[in-house]
Amino acid sequence: SISREKHLVNPEDYPIDDRASILHVVDPHDGRYSASIWMAINPDGRRIIFDEYPRSKKSPFWKMHGKRTTSEEVRDWIAMENLHPFIQPKGRNVGRVLDKRFGWQTRGDTNFATLYAKAGKKADYPFNFKESYSISGAETEIQYGHRMVREAFRDMPVPNDPNIEPGLIIWNTCYHTWNGLSHYIRKMEVTKAAADKAVGTGIIVEKYKDFPDVIRYGVCTSTPPPRQTFQQREQERVLDEVFNTKKKVARW
Repeated sequence: SISREKHLVNPEDYPIDDRASILHVVDPHDGRYSASIWMAINPDGRRIIFDEYPRSKKSPFWKMHGKRTTSEEVRDWIAMENLHPFIQPKGRNVGRVLDKRFGWQTRGDTNFATLYAKAGKKADYPFNFKESYSISGAETEIQYGHRMVREAFRDMPVPNDPNIEPGLIIWNTCYHTWNGLSHYIRKMEVTKAAADKAVGTGIIVEKYKDFPDVIRYGVCTSTPPPRQTFQQREQERVLDEVFNTKKKVARW
């Protein structure tokens, strides 16, 4: 489980390495602000969420009203990235991840991914997003994502470092990230769906899920895809053979 004492940290105590790779992760919305985080992956493998959007902390994200156009959001994001010296000019060391469903959902004759790319091109600052993660296998996408987030929050030993700290931490300047995460809790079930767990216990409430979603996208994007076991490969091979045989019979 997560705790404020371990996982919500002072930026001065956990600086971002100049060699870190950066992820900018976005869950876009119609009619209101997009939810967005910036996550650094330091050379030692530790992930640090160091910034978020929107920056206003006057109310919880799920109570915020108003909206920004995609062009306005891109201008805001550029201004935010320019505040961090470890982000290279024009975001050269930033990878960008967008919710694969809503980000590419057709909106008239366009979509969010295209609109962000066009706004970035106009500002001479690339905003080319890739889709959030996919997973195949016995686990659902959300089950896998929640498991990866739980593992990321666990203690991560680092060679030649006597201090054992969590593998995923959040700067205490990230109000919406922590607020959303601390409200987003797992659904208690006695069925197989009980494996679909977020951090904590209780009932998942949809209005809190925006920032937990972008955390999940960021963690899974920065995690190597799971390797198939021999049994899984054999199962897929047998299924392929059966499927191909059926197709041949049907053609005959």
